[in-house]
Amino acid sequence: MTHGYNEKYRHGFTLLEVLIAVTILVMMTGMVYASLSAVVNATTAARETAEHLRYRQYITRNLNENMTAIYADAGVTRTPYTLEGIDEEGPLGPADSLSFVSSLPMPGALALPGMMKRVTYEVVDASSEEEGTFGGLSIDQGAAGEKNQVFLQITEAPLILGEPTDDYTTSYENVDETIRQRRVPIRSMDIHYYDFSTEDWVDEWNSIDELRMPWAIRFIIHLARTDEVLDEEFASGMNVGDAPDIDLSFTLPMSAGTLEDSVFYDFNHYSTSDLEGSELDLGGLNL
Repeated sequence: MTHGYNEKYRHGFTLLEVLIAVTILVMMTGMVYASLSAVVNATTAARETAEHLRYRQYITRNLNENMTAIYADAGVTRTPYTLEGIDEEGPLGPADSLSFVSSLPMPGALALPGMMKRVTYEVVDASSEEEGTFGGLSIDQGAAGEKNQVFLQITEAPLILGEPTDDYTTSYENVDETIRQRRVPIRSMDIHYYDFSTEDWVDEWNSIDELRMPWAIRFIIHLARTDEVLDEEFASGMNVGDAPDIDLSFTLPMSAGTLEDSVFYDFNHYSTSDLEGSELDLGGLNL
């Protein structure tokens, strides 16, 4: 009987064997999880780096194209060609805006030869989704939460001259198909203008009020970052404000080197009726 009893139960597992098996299973699961987590983190980091590079390239290329083709009338007195920079603050830092006319043609097949465009760089919030929004990945989440996410909105629209009393219009109801608008997730944008009269950078500029263009324009832009990246930078002692992702300065050939304040009437943009009653000395010219 004893021999039969032993034959019946000798194939079972002892408690110690079960504990050892469970321990091995837990260790293997932990190693697999750690490996998968490392792969996911590396993939996310690589994706965010690629996104930053793509955003930086797009903004830099767009600025290089438009800023080198800024247009204004010779006298810098015509409202349709105003260069206006406004200093503002947003939820995550500086949120400046700049609007000017570029002599580059509108992008796209519908652009007419010689058509000028008004370019606007401004900081907008994420209250509404736009077709031109770049990204959609983890980098688009702002450090202060999604509700505070801001975008650099770049708008390129045809320059449309209105009635003489209005001087120009920004109504584009009939040309919606020619407007180009893009959004790039950022944290802040700070724009400065070099004023030769003070030999210093200023925060705002209006070419009509100043009757001149600035010598140079500087863009300081911080792209969007995730909470994890911000925490890592803070832990490493990095001050995000001191390390912008984009820091570009552009000289304006049409204004650089100008030292005197004077009004020069450009007869390509003014008719004789515009000059009647003015104190302009035409030097005996019979116009």
